[in-house]
Amino acid sequence: PSEQPPTEQSPTPSEQPPTEQSPTPSEQPPTEQSPTPSEQPPTEQPKTEPISAFSAEEPISSDYDLARLIVESTLSIDEFSVLNPARVIRVPLDNTYILQFETPAQALEAQKKLEAMPETVYVEPDKVIPLPDTIDEEYIPDNSIDILSAQTGKYSWGARTGGMREFAAMLDANTNKKEVIVAVIDTGLTSNDDIFTGRLKPGISCVKGNNDTSDVQSHGTHVAGIVADSTTDNIKIMPIAVFSINADNKLLASGTNIVAGIKYAQKQGAKVINLSLGASGEHIQSVERAIDEVVNGGVNVIVAAGNESQDIELSNACPAHVKSAITVASYNAGGAFSSGFSNYGVAVDITAPGGKVSSTIPTGNGVGTKSGTSMAAPHVAAAAAMIVSNNSSLSPAEVEAMIKNNANVPVGWDTTKYGAGLLDLTKLVSNQPTGSGITSINYKIDASRVMTGVLPKSTAATIKANVYLPTGTKIECYSASNAIVSDTATLGTGAKLVLKNSGGTVVDQVTIVVRGDNDGDGNVNINDLVAVKRHILGIESVKSYNFTASDTNSDGKVNINDLVAVKRHILGIESIVQ
Repeated sequence: PSEQPPTEQSPTPSEQPPTEQSPTPSEQPPTEQSPTPSEQPPTEQPKTEPISAFSAEEPISSDYDLARLIVESTLSIDEFSVLNPARVIRVPLDNTYILQFETPAQALEAQKKLEAMPETVYVEPDKVIPLPDTIDEEYIPDNSIDILSAQTGKYSWGARTGGMREFAAMLDANTNKKEVIVAVIDTGLTSNDDIFTGRLKPGISCVKGNNDTSDVQSHGTHVAGIVADSTTDNIKIMPIAVFSINADNKLLASGTNIVAGIKYAQKQGAKVINLSLGASGEHIQSVERAIDEVVNGGVNVIVAAGNESQDIELSNACPAHVKSAITVASYNAGGAFSSGFSNYGVAVDITAPGGKVSSTIPTGNGVGTKSGTSMAAPHVAAAAAMIVSNNSSLSPAEVEAMIKNNANVPVGWDTTKYGAGLLDLTKLVSNQPTGSGITSINYKIDASRVMTGVLPKSTAATIKANVYLPTGTKIECYSASNAIVSDTATLGTGAKLVLKNSGGTVVDQVTIVVRGDNDGDGNVNINDLVAVKRHILGIESVKSYNFTASDTNSDGKVNINDLVAVKRHILGIESIVQ
């Protein structure tokens, strides 16, 4: 080394022991170390898999404690040898590399040299981002029938408001809905809750460099649970772990791991990425670049606004300020902006449920309540995923526009501070391209169910002015002896309702298209579906029916409520959303 300074040329063994600088084939077999151009094109050599980059054993107090730089440069990978890095890794971004050094001092000195090079676009230390603080509270179950009977909104009140449930019901009945993967880049996921049954895609730990995505805290499991709770089962969850615990018991994620997670999600086909993370103080250019690149590639990126009650632009909150992403602030169950913690400003695109949101956690009874913009972001990620599933041709810009243009704007709402308004998909349900209201709802009749009474008073294709069965669909009634009867006959025990499609084949379900406000309350929502099902069975005039006296609902009484229970059972109205 004293005879020859480090250059781009490969040293001979007599001059210098083999290092990670470019070896010749006779000295060392090809590895991840930089070969010379004559040996192999440098693009085939750099490590491109997710980077196991960060597991801090000592307290992190400075961005340089990792002794690592991220640089975008037109230099080739072997030309970085002049800086004497211990390792050079290509990041899956254009012309971007990680330079690992032995000490922070070496990293700082190398940064100064790179800043002076004309080939350098930018260089920065591998900065660390802390896990956002959330307000944790005890979970109090809400055992209302409305929640227990629904497919969505098992835990989160946010999944039961703003048209989320109605949109999910519409999507669930859409036979053309597409599978959409939501990547949750966070602390991991650990849960046995049935909300995740059939919903998970294999993820990765960018900390460990393997597929062990166990949650190192509870934040990631809670965020992932909100996505699952707010969506239909064709929306899949991919956990990507980027946080680890340092010696001070703090959860930190390095910029390299976040970048690796973002690019891994894109490579694995995720169409939505949720980033409920961030920090104020300084931009992280590599993370910003990664977000911009995947958005340009068709991936919707949702980021939390942050929980410091600050203006995002003034505080340099990252990645909340990234314009290509959808930045989400928080509001409480009463509809008020979460002024106690949520960041704000022109960078906010939309405000979503984030106060006292219940979801899955790895410990205790498996459910916990948290407050933060970390909880608001996954509601928007869920909305974006369902919108993409309903129309896979939409670009991220179009998805963002749909979310913002259809927001609920409260009186006096300041769009310069709190975004376009409150997340609300109601208009998207009632303003589908076909002009329909709640569309494509599965209406099921089980031929084995037995009833006594009278066939529903309407069996025509048009049940009501704005309610339609598919052309040619028939609802027929048969007696116990399998003789078809008219819809005005009084039937005995053993009568059956049979559903036939346009070809005359008996089927167990058909799709009802509901267009408009069926119950006349001025809104298009799930209540219109109830009105349709009630109308099909004629429940508006239940007293005209003559059912055999029986305590059907087991309340100890025989009255009109037993008739309602029977009719609800025939149509499966117990699970109205489904």
